[in-house]
Amino acid sequence: MTSHVYTREKRLTRKMKELLFIGVLVAMRANCEHTKPHIQATLGRGAEKEDILDVIELALLPSGVVT
Repeated sequence: MTSHVYTREKRLTRKMKELLFIGVLVAMRANCEHTKPHIQATLGRGAEKEDILDVIELALLPSGVVT
């Protein structure tokens, strides 16, 4: 399942999948030890820090940070 859905590139690049994964983890309020490797993987695939920050900020809204 992991290789078919997560690591194999189809329509979404691995960088985009990592960014989405970070957003989901933030929305789920996952701990830093789970999120940090995905941030590093995203940076290693050409994402900029600002891209990651945008995803984190976007994920904060549905995660209930406002309440």
